[in-house]
Amino acid sequence: MKKDKLIFWIATSVIIFVEGIGNVATVNQQYAKDIVYNLGYPEYFRVAMSVFKLVGVLILITPKIPLWVKEWAYAGFFINTAFAVISYWSVYGWGSDLAFPFFVLASLLVSYHYHKKISNQTEIKIS
Repeated sequence: MKKDKLIFWIATSVIIFVEGIGNVATVNQQYAKDIVYNLGYPEYFRVAMSVFKLVGVLILITPKIPLWVKEWAYAGFFINTAFAVISYWSVYGWGSDLAFPFFVLASLLVSYHYHKKISNQTEIKIS
């Protein structure tokens, strides 16, 4: 159980830093605006995604949030990251630009897997 929690928190920390702290720190930086513009998204999309990402991170790290709400946060992050992969691929092709979105996607999947594993271990089993 300790190993599972450690792996969960390492993977979840990546999500917290990338989608939460990194997102808030860079949302108004010119290079973040340029990336969104180059991918073909409107300006309001960047701001809306930043707000949703911050809310999602808060949901993931807050205890006592119902599991179904956390499931929706994971689903939102998965959809967002999957579309980031698609967007980067369609604009830049297969290259090093895809490494970061794939890294975030892998961290998200590991976090989700261990979240499910930990929550199943802590549920009360009625025989």
